[in-house]
Amino acid sequence: MFNNLETQLNVKKVALPEMYPVTQLFKSYKLENIEERIQKQFKEELIQSKVKPNSSVAIAVGSRGIAQLKQVVSVVIEEIIKVGGKPFIVPAMGSHGGAKAEGQARVLESFGICERTMGVPVVSSMETVGVCNYKKDVTLHFDKHAFRADAVVVVNRIKAHTDFNGPIESGLSKMVTIGLGKHKGASLLHQLGFDNFHEVIPEAAQLLIENTPIALGVAILENGYHDVVDIEILPAEEISEREPLLCKKAKEFMPSLPFANLDVLYIDEIGKNISGSGLDTNIVGRKAGIVKPKINKIIVGDITAESYGNATGIGLADITTQKCLQKIDFISMYLNCITSTDLRGVKIPLVAESDQQALEIACQTSNQTNLEKLKVVRIKNTLSLETFFVSRALLPEIEQLEGVLVVGDPTKLEFDQDGYLS
Repeated sequence: MFNNLETQLNVKKVALPEMYPVTQLFKSYKLENIEERIQKQFKEELIQSKVKPNSSVAIAVGSRGIAQLKQVVSVVIEEIIKVGGKPFIVPAMGSHGGAKAEGQARVLESFGICERTMGVPVVSSMETVGVCNYKKDVTLHFDKHAFRADAVVVVNRIKAHTDFNGPIESGLSKMVTIGLGKHKGASLLHQLGFDNFHEVIPEAAQLLIENTPIALGVAILENGYHDVVDIEILPAEEISEREPLLCKKAKEFMPSLPFANLDVLYIDEIGKNISGSGLDTNIVGRKAGIVKPKINKIIVGDITAESYGNATGIGLADITTQKCLQKIDFISMYLNCITSTDLRGVKIPLVAESDQQALEIACQTSNQTNLEKLKVVRIKNTLSLETFFVSRALLPEIEQLEGVLVVGDPTKLEFDQDGYLS
């Protein structure tokens, strides 16, 4: 994009700090036997009554990188077949995958979910049915093939959302309204604004539950290690009552960066498989109502392969690199942000020639005159916070933190011949 940016902009050569490897300890409980947990619940009479013999069953699966998602979906399929159902899979991801049927099927395949691995058809379509109206003037849409099925089973992780706060955030209800609404339905609901989603999502979900063949919700909870903590299978009529409790429980397991202030945060990668906003705003503090941590400069180094060039969230960074910029699929990214009506996440930050230059610019503009006191953290992504790297200036804080441990000697940041981190 630019040549000799360092010379033209007078970017100073900075002695970048050595980095210490750190481990953060979270609640370590995890579900030991996913298959047994799902099988036990499917034996319950209420659950079995939701799937009739010879009935067609649409299993809705989204675009997030959920722990053990392939195994969860596989076991759900097996249990539906046991009770006589005829399952098929539908992508439930709004406008993701470039808002195209083949793109959404490709996203599922990147998680190992396809006809070959699951043994059932994947029916990917952007066609919807207008089901009913929400507050008179907004039509609620629903995937056409799921609507025509005898039953729909929604599989999703329960977690905090990156753009709004409420009793129900990211989970079953959001997949019912936004995910299964496909591009058309997601666009209409997002027109109501994130500020209203704490009411819109549960109210619209309840209307859809009452007017579509939604039968069950498979709610997945994760811990800070990205392991499954629990799986709860809910009859459709219990989703609105149980999901707020599960959302509250999920937040108790949510990981975080244990610092109040940082000068520089380097994030190796962002992506739609990591978070709806590419990077979790609850983690980096760039969300309304979130005051910790306060980060002066955020650098984004790359986009995950599973995001297929959708760099939504890049706009929350202050600096990125030419390598990252060249991977962006602007059509996919812009479709996503236009659907959500929030354009902030796709603004392009300052583009450096390399990781090394990005870090030098971040340090130079951090307003920290003593570079030895720079508080720098490097993480893989906002979903993986059990291990990361910190500069020496953060060691006194770590000594005061419970469950955060330095686990090795400091090392210098190593760059390849093009200036990118190895």
